[in-house]
Amino acid sequence: MISNLKIKAKKIIKEKKNNTIYLVAFIFLLVSVFVPQTTVDITQGFENVKVNFNILYFFVVPMFELSLIICCFKLIYKENIGDDDIVSGFKNYSKVLGASLLVALYTALWSLLIIPIFIKPFSYSMTLRIIKDNPDIKVNEAITKSRELMDGHKVELFLLILSFIGWFILSILTLGILLIWVLPYMQTTINLFYLKISGKDIDNLNGNITAIFISLDFVSSLSL
Repeated sequence: MISNLKIKAKKIIKEKKNNTIYLVAFIFLLVSVFVPQTTVDITQGFENVKVNFNILYFFVVPMFELSLIICCFKLIYKENIGDDDIVSGFKNYSKVLGASLLVALYTALWSLLIIPIFIKPFSYSMTLRIIKDNPDIKVNEAITKSRELMDGHKVELFLLILSFIGWFILSILTLGILLIWVLPYMQTTINLFYLKISGKDIDNLNGNITAIFISLDFVSSLSL
């Protein structure tokens, strides 16, 4: 299944070339690298105390990750990607922020048991996609739906992500530049994985529309 998903994702990206998605990937890459490292020096009343603002990660990075996810879905559905899609992940800001913080909290609590720390991130991995598909859903409900959806599929997702290790090694050799292409490729593949485990027919995503036109043509031919 993994190889088929990757082949389909690569084909989708080649067929629907769009520079905006690479810009989103570039921005997501930048904020992922630099935001967690943001520090500030407090010198008034203290002796040069450095505070690490890792909390800033949750206020920026998940939103750009969702923007990339949304752009990749648009590639799959053959929709146009516009400049406004660069910040599309910020449209449901409070929900994305709340989900990211809760996922981090739950993962941290599970880490106390050691073994589940390697499992739970995969359980919660579809939360942003579920929020994207259900904007009005409650945060905790989205996390629960992700956990239920990933039941029995966590190993598959792990192997899927592991299959990109070669690309990540090459990205290191290119000082991360290759990631601008690898990230959309990987996210498109994971989106297809999400659709598949959700029960969607990924080989016929536009099948209903096609079927309508075929039936209309058939009716027209009968009337003639």
